[in-house]
Amino acid sequence: MAELVGQRLEPTIPLQLRGTLAVLLGIPMGVFAAWRAGSRWDRGIQIFAALGISVPGFWLGFILILAFAVYLRWFPVIGYVSVTEDLFGWLKSITLPVSLLAISGSSVIIRMTRGSILEVLREDYIRTARAKGLANKPVYSDMHYEPALFRLSR
Repeated sequence: MAELVGQRLEPTIPLQLRGTLAVLLGIPMGVFAAWRAGSRWDRGIQIFAALGISVPGFWLGFILILAFAVYLRWFPVIGYVSVTEDLFGWLKSITLPVSLLAISGSSVIIRMTRGSILEVLREDYIRTARAKGLANKPVYSDMHYEPALFRLSR
């Protein structure tokens, strides 16, 4: 029994990296979109997040396989290569599944981060700091991270 679980655990663990990757993509993209609210960058990131949330995973997976595995032939269509057999083959075999899961997860994080930061930037103490002549850099970098992250953690 332990041998069967061990065999299935090796391909499962890299898929859990998608959570880390989703956070590493989602928070910076959400912050950038909030800083550039109303710009083309903001709209592009919002469209990416909306598509990541609304497009079903199986359909996005089909599109990724069709584009990157069938047409471009960068990744294998099916199969799994063990990390002990071939490191490069292993990376190629997990890239599409991990990317698909990270896109779905980061989309929610992007929207939450952007909304939280925009909410904090509309607070009275931020307006007061700007009215007193404080430059945008300290306002954007120091005064909003803690309240915004607190709102994200709830």
